[in-house]
Amino acid sequence: MPYNVVDLGLTDFASAWQKQKEFFPAVRSGACEPTVIFCRHHPVITLGSRAKRENILASETELKERGIRVYNIERGGEVTYHGPGQLIAWPVVDLRLFKRDIHLFLRHLEEIAIGLLGDFGVKGQRRDGFTGVWIGEKKVASIGIAIKNWISFHGLSVNIKEIFFVY
Repeated sequence: MPYNVVDLGLTDFASAWQKQKEFFPAVRSGACEPTVIFCRHHPVITLGSRAKRENILASETELKERGIRVYNIERGGEVTYHGPGQLIAWPVVDLRLFKRDIHLFLRHLEEIAIGLLGDFGVKGQRRDGFTGVWIGEKKVASIGIAIKNWISFHGLSVNIKEIFFVY
């Protein structure tokens, strides 16, 4: 299946988030192929639908001093930090291609991260009952998606910097 691939490079979160929203209706209507947006972000914290602001360990003052913005977003999950050392992949995909099976789609995203790590000789693994990918006890890939009208958005972040400097 052909995919539209967009590489935004290092960009601010708000601009990438807006780009994702622009592709959503085109993918939904079939006017555009499924799209994967790749990017890296300047430091930012996103709060998913289950997140509580008090779970951010840094104070408002510290975040402001470091230039770290906080966004409430529509994906599932909790608090997630994104920074330049992460590769972000946001698939804007019609999940009818995955038999409308959200868990199957999540497992595919995990498999993508495991495959990427394997390309660099690093063994990533899943954990029963959790979404994401770990190396030993360290979580190195997080997944947080949103789905509307069976179209996915948001997606996968892999801590590339951590992998190469820790393992």
